[in-house]
Amino acid sequence: MPTLLSLPRELRDMIYTHLLTSPPAPAPTPKNPPLPTRPWYRAQVQAHASPASGPYCLFSPERHPRTNAASMLACNRQIHGEIMECVRRLRERKGGAGLALRLECVAKREAWVFTWKCVPLVCTTTVMTKKEKGKRMGMGMGLSVGWAIRSFLKGVLGWHGDGDASSSSYYQTPMMLTTTTTMIERLHIDIRTSSPSETDTDTDTDTSAPQPTFAASPTRLGWAICAALTQVLGYTHNIEDNNESNLRSTCTSIIEIGLLVLNVIPAPSTSTSTQTQTPAPPNPTLTLLTALLQTLWSTSSPPFHAHYCRPLLQRIRCVHICYDGAIHCVRELASELERGQAERRRIEGRMR
Repeated sequence: MPTLLSLPRELRDMIYTHLLTSPPAPAPTPKNPPLPTRPWYRAQVQAHASPASGPYCLFSPERHPRTNAASMLACNRQIHGEIMECVRRLRERKGGAGLALRLECVAKREAWVFTWKCVPLVCTTTVMTKKEKGKRMGMGMGLSVGWAIRSFLKGVLGWHGDGDASSSSYYQTPMMLTTTTTMIERLHIDIRTSSPSETDTDTDTDTSAPQPTFAASPTRLGWAICAALTQVLGYTHNIEDNNESNLRSTCTSIIEIGLLVLNVIPAPSTSTSTQTQTPAPPNPTLTLLTALLQTLWSTSSPPFHAHYCRPLLQRIRCVHICYDGAIHCVRELASELERGQAERRRIEGRMR
């Protein structure tokens, strides 16, 4: 730390900005394929597949991605204050796009691979409500730790700010119930429509196998994105375990997305042909984006998919559908959900 603090403030700000905006892992290249060396699991393409995997979707076994600047925030007060100033400056740039969480979705044979590209800090707030009378409270740390440190403790150390969560005596007679709400202000997902030669770079894969295309599998990509969003929002944590202690620990942590940006990146051959104006997206891409939005609202979807995708409506406020960076569709999910709930309450009131 003395070596870092001896640098000029301008250089330190450049280091902090790089930590906040740089990807946690090297970008995928032909020599560095998007699939890491750690084991991945393939989802079974069945109607009764596990909700933790989702159809046609590959995930890393790590639940939380690495946050680059989290350990720096815990060093001392001076570095914490300087990083927070960089955070405030990045929030003012381009409507907060500088601090957007970024995911990359790449076609991989018959599935879609999701890779974290940029994982800055998120804002976490804690609310303590009175549950019932008891003998003691938690450790009392939920309101005294800053949001940046709390995000680091929650994501890396598994601490929820509600005392000793592993102690069974804590849940027997609690006085206060702690609820942590993490707001992801902007989640940017790049969907790459690359050619098979660009995505299949592993030596042990069969390049002659049929590759997924937008025209052949638009529904697959829609369900894969929904499955990835359920992973990000934490719905799959201990979802198959009905233990009461696990349900108590997961229901007190809420993750919300303010703005979800789905950016379809065309192949290089189609993106270089833009001259004076941006052409309309191909029909398969429009079908894909429409299928994704209809997946969130459809009532005629399969019961399995509809059951696990319906909570996304409550956690995502707005969706921007983009094609090569240009916005082509905006969907206000929060306002539409509120209008639907208000209409439902009005109809129920008339039937009474």
